[in-house]
Amino acid sequence: MSQLLHVLIVEDNPADAEMLLRELRRGGFDTQAERVETPAAMREALTRQSFDLVISDYNLPQFSAPDALQTLQTTGLDIPFFVISGTIDEDMAVAMMRAGAHEYMMKDGLKRLIPSLVRALRDAGIRREHRHAEELLRQSEKRLSMAITSARMYTWDWDVVSGKLIRAGHYQGVHGEDASAEGTFDELLDIMHPDDRRRVEQVVAYSLQTAAPFRVDFRIHHRSGEVRWLEAQAQPYQDASGRCTRVIGVTHDISERKRAEQLVSEIAFNDPLTSLPNRNSLRERVIEAINSDAGRGAPFALLLMDLNHFKDINDTLGHHRGDLVLKEVAQRLCSAVAAPSVVARLGGDEFAILLPDLDNKASVHVVIEQIQRVLHEPVTIDELAIVVEAGIGVALYPDHGTNPDSLLRRADVAMYTAKKAGASYVVYDMKDDHHSTARLALMAELRQAIEQDRLVLHYQPKIDLNTGRICGAEALVRWQHPRRGMIAPDQFIAAAEQGGLIHPLTRWVLQTATMQCGLWRSQGLDVPMAVNLSARNLLDQQLPEEIAGMLLRHSLPSEWLTLEITESAIMADPTRAGEILQRLSDTGVRLAIDDFGIGYSSLGYLSRLPVHCLKVDRSFVGKMLHNPDDAVIVRSTIDLAHNLALEVVAEGVEDKETYDSLLSWGCDAAQGYLMSRPLPADAFTEWLRDSPWGLDRGVAGI
Repeated sequence: MSQLLHVLIVEDNPADAEMLLRELRRGGFDTQAERVETPAAMREALTRQSFDLVISDYNLPQFSAPDALQTLQTTGLDIPFFVISGTIDEDMAVAMMRAGAHEYMMKDGLKRLIPSLVRALRDAGIRREHRHAEELLRQSEKRLSMAITSARMYTWDWDVVSGKLIRAGHYQGVHGEDASAEGTFDELLDIMHPDDRRRVEQVVAYSLQTAAPFRVDFRIHHRSGEVRWLEAQAQPYQDASGRCTRVIGVTHDISERKRAEQLVSEIAFNDPLTSLPNRNSLRERVIEAINSDAGRGAPFALLLMDLNHFKDINDTLGHHRGDLVLKEVAQRLCSAVAAPSVVARLGGDEFAILLPDLDNKASVHVVIEQIQRVLHEPVTIDELAIVVEAGIGVALYPDHGTNPDSLLRRADVAMYTAKKAGASYVVYDMKDDHHSTARLALMAELRQAIEQDRLVLHYQPKIDLNTGRICGAEALVRWQHPRRGMIAPDQFIAAAEQGGLIHPLTRWVLQTATMQCGLWRSQGLDVPMAVNLSARNLLDQQLPEEIAGMLLRHSLPSEWLTLEITESAIMADPTRAGEILQRLSDTGVRLAIDDFGIGYSSLGYLSRLPVHCLKVDRSFVGKMLHNPDDAVIVRSTIDLAHNLALEVVAEGVEDKETYDSLLSWGCDAAQGYLMSRPLPADAFTEWLRDSPWGLDRGVAGI
């Protein structure tokens, strides 16, 4: 069953609002939404309706995201606030997050919307639980006040010289029906709890010595057999010589208050279902571990995990059985680690494990193996065997953070990465963190590099296996950083996709590659060009028209440009990808599926796409001479492609034996270090004229 979500959208474009709602529905939410464009409309909606989420565009004709956030905050409502804009500015993003926004993302980059929303809703629920605990505390304090008002208490007068203690009031009710109104201080000590006796004696002795009033609480063994908490307040009096000879005080039963404090403590610091420490308690224990380290840098680890497909267990078997699964998992996790390690439940199916005493960073892997071992056996509930699997994220102190919040957040990032990759666990890596300061700084520098033309293209030739001559080139982007030197694409392409820069970056690559291809053509060097597209490029409706304009501008036949798209990018949204690919094909450009074989595509679906070529991934080509399975994959891909009337290009060819095998299997073309590494434009021009693989050289002699 879909989760109902009430959404307030601050947006002046109905189409953009509908796009957001489609993404939410695709993520499993049943949405009820209201769209507003002005401050007055937003205030009226918040007053009239209860919302789970507010989504705001950054700039509207009569409004802005900072104003919308301030409007929400003035209501005092605790609702997750997301900024989803058509453009992104790192300074604005940082300012919004500091002001209290929960997320900032691009309209054409909504892949993070659902996981970010799930986390925001979860955190909002935790805050609601905390406020509920505080309300229980206030109610307990109110009850305590009423109890004190009506409590039975007694006054007493202690003659210090004789030791006689005279009580008046409800002494018998507090101590027991048979208690005498007269006694001695030593008799009181006799019925006092042994753990409190020494402390009370010290407080009283100090008061007699200094004539200072005192207040002390302690436990007594009631005549009924129960233990009760009492509180005594007293004022000593001195004689003419300055010696304390008399103490007058009052004592009352505070057992109810102590029970209320214990209840509130349990609610505030323990999970009621599993009796494990909760998020508040875990945070305190992390602070203790940090304080104990005292800046020495001794490592400890924080693990976050949640159960895979737990929602299916709840939906299929019911919440009661789901709770039993959680309790069993809690017991198993506790059995996997020993004190002083801490197992906590943070809410839902999410658990945390603090490992405060690591011998070294590598020992965390041993603990994870123990966790995986105890979770391996299915959980049996009502004779049903339920398989339990978990994704675990690991953050290490001090490498990944020096405070509880940063460690928790980075463990959460690692956990999300583990689940996305299908891995059992992942240690935090900054490259996976889309919100780090370093990532924002990198995006700012990349934006400047694009604008200031500090990117460069290198070109790697593709060789026709039948003729041994070049049949095209692939354009590969590099970043010439002023301080870090040449940066490879794997260090910034993913960040560009997540930071909203992939579109300007792709346009720069396409423009530069087509311009270079046109320049070579004007020099009599006919080298068709290939350019890579990302998954996000397949969402760009303007891309086909822009490419057609570039080809026209540089006088290039459309078939001279090949666009390479990974199969995983296509299958991420097959319907939309198919529409864009068809529009691209209509311009006359060629289309190739890159890294074929490592994804999960449907061959029936691929056969219906306007594709001209399959590129076999280097991970198979590089091992095919030594691994029979990889050889079968390569040969099967060649046969499959030819049956679909597609060309085949093998990547990663680094030796003559691989080259010869591909030729004998009927592969059409290849690229790799055997023929040439990627080269800058000038060096590639020389290679075209001098290499035996170059233009008009016949079959290469190797």
